[in-house]
Amino acid sequence: MARRRLLVLLAVPAVLFFALARWDDPARPDAPEEPQPDTGERAEVALGPPTRPAVTAEPVDRIGDTRFLMSSGATALVFRPDGRRLAATGYDSPVVVEWDTATGNETRRYSDGEGGAHVVGYTPDGARLVAHNGRGQTVVFDTSTGAVLVRVPVPLTVAPDGKVGVGFADKEQLTVWNLETGKAVRVIGTISPSNRTECCFSPDGAQVAVCNWSGTVYVAPVAGTAPVRVIAVPGHDNGIINVVWPRADRLIAIWYSGFASHDPATGKQLDRKSSKYAYWLRGVTAVGGGRVFAKVVNMPGLVELDPKDLSRVPNRTIPFNHWSDLLALSADGTTVATSYGGKLRLIDAATGRALHPDVNLYPVTSVSEIQFSRDGKRLLTAGDHSIRVWDVATGKPTTIIDRDDGHINYARLSPDGRYVAGIDGAAHYPLVIWDATTGAEVFRQPTPDGDDHQTIPGFDSRGVLWVCNGRDFTLHEVPSGRVLQTVPGFKQPICNTISPDGSRLVSAGWTAFAVRDTDPAAEWRVVARYPGRHIGGCKWDEAPCPSPVAFSPNGHELLTGRGWMFWNGKPRNLRAWDTRDKPTTGANRVLGYGPTYTPDGRFVVSRVPVAKGAPRELLVSDAATGAELFRFDTLGDVGGLAFTPDGTRLVVARSDTTLTVWNWANIERDSAPRK
Repeated sequence: MARRRLLVLLAVPAVLFFALARWDDPARPDAPEEPQPDTGERAEVALGPPTRPAVTAEPVDRIGDTRFLMSSGATALVFRPDGRRLAATGYDSPVVVEWDTATGNETRRYSDGEGGAHVVGYTPDGARLVAHNGRGQTVVFDTSTGAVLVRVPVPLTVAPDGKVGVGFADKEQLTVWNLETGKAVRVIGTISPSNRTECCFSPDGAQVAVCNWSGTVYVAPVAGTAPVRVIAVPGHDNGIINVVWPRADRLIAIWYSGFASHDPATGKQLDRKSSKYAYWLRGVTAVGGGRVFAKVVNMPGLVELDPKDLSRVPNRTIPFNHWSDLLALSADGTTVATSYGGKLRLIDAATGRALHPDVNLYPVTSVSEIQFSRDGKRLLTAGDHSIRVWDVATGKPTTIIDRDDGHINYARLSPDGRYVAGIDGAAHYPLVIWDATTGAEVFRQPTPDGDDHQTIPGFDSRGVLWVCNGRDFTLHEVPSGRVLQTVPGFKQPICNTISPDGSRLVSAGWTAFAVRDTDPAAEWRVVARYPGRHIGGCKWDEAPCPSPVAFSPNGHELLTGRGWMFWNGKPRNLRAWDTRDKPTTGANRVLGYGPTYTPDGRFVVSRVPVAKGAPRELLVSDAATGAELFRFDTLGDVGGLAFTPDGTRLVVARSDTTLTVWNWANIERDSAPRK
């Protein structure tokens, strides 16, 4: 009897579970589901090889600035001792790049062919540069020729005199190497290989300090027979992540929520800071000329710390963005170098002023979005954290809109070019409107209603702005931001867009795919509903709806993709929809990705996908049939692209933050088959 009761008790939850699962299942036989029209599901067709060589043409202009450019983002910065050169390495970069600090122009690149470069330092006379390579070796270069002079089999930290370096042989033997011969000259001692983090020299180069995650700092002489001293750092959390030695009598250990200075001779702790200095960022510390600059999260900009007592030096704050974790200080302590997106910035350490303010006008990250004003006189470029408004006639940016502590999403330029709208990704996603001439903020939405993740489909032909708050659409007057109209939408949209002529809206998401005119009296024309579907736990599951990709200029045709444009490493085909009356879909379009229509609507230009890296070829297709016409080799990587409103120029963004401009008539002419 007891066993029977147990089986009954176990069966009840199981029945409930399967009943609930069946209720949530959109495919259940008795579900009250609407008939589903064609939503664009087709077998994928691969993009075939080109039928003839790609067309090439000389660009007519290049807009932007490549001074102090590190397009992949910098991972290490080092000043030459005289301060006249700055060297840097970037993510996955095989080379060390060097700049003239006075002009910002690149002077030399260093590489030993092994990849994975990481710059370490210069010798005091600047005649040699030291870097690590992808094989974990230390390489010494001649700065006059770029030639490799010496290799050492392990990564080294270089002494101030540039003659020796220290590193670990056999994983735990702290060893001194001669950088002129590449030979090991002395084993300092044995230090456990587990959890070692950083290493630094004393200012005179006579001693070296090594820290680890267990909260210990080891101090050892570079020469002589004195034993290794052990300094325990109590009260740290999760280990010591960095150690710096700004003065002979001050050694500073840094952990995630604080830092402490010690007497390196005795190991005595002299001062300590924590709590209000919450979360020190690893690597954002620089020493030079006996000065210490650092970034502390809850303080604005970089601050200078007095090595004597770790107090903040008054009136010494330098602008710094939170999303960079790189900082260098010249040997004399007068110049600070930071990375800011894909650009490096030099700052006067005494005043906090930029040493090259004209360089800072240009985009600091690669451009993913390009938009023109209706008259073609203004251009908006947008990338990660970085928005610029350009004067097309001069080719120079006139307005900077940067957000150091978060993204500006869905940046849109008004048709008259007077305003920029965007969603502030740092504070509950409010709508913000800026003056495109001055960059001043003219409207900021109070805490948005509904879903925090707002989107901006764009401006319509009247110059009013459509915003989706995660369900409903609101129409805003610009620049006041006043709500003129609210249009009920659909739950859980993932993509909302507006046609270039401002006549049609599209909402696509987890519950519906629908199109409507922007006329206030219009109704949604629902193409498909997805009852029972909902966002998955991580919100990155593939939604059931087609994803709007590009509208034709007249708003009659819409290209859509399926979820992610790439699936299992391969691009997916696009679908073409007629959005008039009841939207219907046609055949597969075997296009690249990121398609853009020419302003006359005759062609679709898209990027040809590549297995690795950024694409450099554009695929030009017939807009009516989707047939491939020709390919265009841009002779460089392709980011965002756009046509001028009159269709005479094609503008392509590069990863180096510049824009390249072509005469479209020349491309069409050169694409014509030869007779």
